[in-house]
Amino acid sequence: PLLWAGDFNTQSCKKLLILQEQAQALGLTFVSFDPDVRTKSKLGRQPLDHVLSRGLEVISSSCLPGGSDHVALRVVFEVHR
Repeated sequence: PLLWAGDFNTQSCKKLLILQEQAQALGLTFVSFDPDVRTKSKLGRQPLDHVLSRGLEVISSSCLPGGSDHVALRVVFEVHR
């Protein structure tokens, strides 16, 4: 299993595309959030923080109130066996 998460600073479509290309090359999938209230760039209104995984099943995902300058993200995974 592989988990890749953090502030990827994807403030533009170009930066997001680079992240998507790298994720595809590594066989990673993006975790979705509903409602999606992740911290967004002031420039392009793109989410800055992402969670990507491979070999893990997402049980639940949520954006948590509070945190510092970014909304905290919580994801519960189950390992595929």
